[in-house]
Amino acid sequence: MSCSLCKRRGHNKATCARNTEKIASDGDKHKAIRSALGTKPDTEIARDFGVSRQWVFRLRQRWKIPLSFDASNPERYHPGIMARLGVDPDAEVARDYGISPQRIAHLRQERKIPAPPKKQKSET
Repeated sequence: MSCSLCKRRGHNKATCARNTEKIASDGDKHKAIRSALGTKPDTEIARDFGVSRQWVFRLRQRWKIPLSFDASNPERYHPGIMARLGVDPDAEVARDYGISPQRIAHLRQERKIPAPPKKQKSET
């Protein structure tokens, strides 16, 4: 069997000399991510470290770290968002805060805020 990184026989990808620097940097990244888990949403941690949200979620599950922030209070993580619900289109608010339009619509409906009126196209 040969290594998938260097194509030589006698070792595998995990023990390959080409991979030792990457493993060391990943170890540091894991420590930093672990210290951030539970302090803010997984999506923010993923964005901060340049990894996928699913990967952060799996690490949190593996290390049995609960979500310790209040996800039901979007104002805590996105100041000003509540003032824009029902005023600006959901898609625009979602784009500005990096949240899905469905989540914005859910927040608005949960608080019984009506959808903003459709903007008329101006004729010029």
